[in-house]
Amino acid sequence: VPCPLGWGSDPAKTIRVARMAVESGLFPLFEAQFGAVIDRTMIRHKVPVERYLELQDRFKHLFGPSPKTEAIAAIQSIADANIATYGLIE
Repeated sequence: VPCPLGWGSDPAKTIRVARMAVESGLFPLFEAQFGAVIDRTMIRHKVPVERYLELQDRFKHLFGPSPKTEAIAAIQSIADANIATYGLIE
């Protein structure tokens, strides 16, 4: 569950932040039983992690006058690896 106060996001956008976390692949939503993935929530509309990160003040250091494109790309690669590992896109 997103923490609007700790993450610096608009409380009215809590559901959107949670949905973007899953749709970016950064936080895959899956069910495991005895260490094996038995179900997962597929990504219907993949979004770049940048769209998820920019909703939160805790990541504003990545944007601004000189965006940290390397850091954003590294975070994107984590999300892409999650998508591949868990087979989140058909």
